[in-house]
Amino acid sequence: MLTTRGERALYLKGVRWVAPVPDLFTQALMRQYAARAPDVRLTGVRNATGASHALQIDIERFEARYALDGGEKAPPIVIIEGDATLFDLTDRRPVEAKRFLVQEPASANTTSGIVAAFDRAVARSTTELTDWSAQTARKHSTERALDTSKDRMERKQGIN
Repeated sequence: MLTTRGERALYLKGVRWVAPVPDLFTQALMRQYAARAPDVRLTGVRNATGASHALQIDIERFEARYALDGGEKAPPIVIIEGDATLFDLTDRRPVEAKRFLVQEPASANTTSGIVAAFDRAVARSTTELTDWSAQTARKHSTERALDTSKDRMERKQGIN
């Protein structure tokens, strides 16, 4: 497990993720969508036929960071940081982008304390991303439908 102190990268000895971090984060995000936005269907890129929006997430930091001035026994802060962009798949343009940053202090400088902080940080970041992306996609779909309806009415009025 990656940790940092200043510019130094450190690793917690004997601690490993059960799967690659992107897979774990995606699974957590899917659980949040199922719980918080059950009307939204998530698929992988290869199965996105008929989808109206795509969510791209770039995670830049997923680490436990020790303070430079903290003692050797001081617990780290877990940091998850990155960018999310929601795209309209009809024209492949970005609808909206969001920068996210979650910091969660570990309760203790122990494996269990640090892992629990990662769990809390992942839950907070995936909740934030789920709520933001689902609300943004709904709003954009409504606006697009209103624009389409308005265009139809204007065309119809021009024909008569």
